[in-house]
Amino acid sequence: MSVARFPQSDYEKNRVIGGLGYLIFFLPLILCPDSRYGKFCANQGLLGLLCNFALLLAGWILRLIVGWIPLVGTLVVWVIRLARIVVNCVLIYYAYLAICKNDTRELPFVEISLIR
Repeated sequence: MSVARFPQSDYEKNRVIGGLGYLIFFLPLILCPDSRYGKFCANQGLLGLLCNFALLLAGWILRLIVGWIPLVGTLVVWVIRLARIVVNCVLIYYAYLAICKNDTRELPFVEISLIR
């Protein structure tokens, strides 16, 4: 997990929009398309959305495979739900850090860049 630093002027100008990009990834792409800070935050939000979608898909597949087993099926569903809650809590915490502390971090579970 690394911390990205951006120019203070870019942060001050796009602080709230960039931080909200962790939760609504396309918002900084529309409102501040030239900002490196906004693009970074939008990238992190998109990665969080893709992780949520992957966990949702994995939950559906595992429910089809082991859902008919009474205890195991229920346990698998709850573990997947807990993982999605953890992903969302991490995104909310990172949005808080980005808005209030100028501390933009990459998500700990994926470190790739989809938005340049």
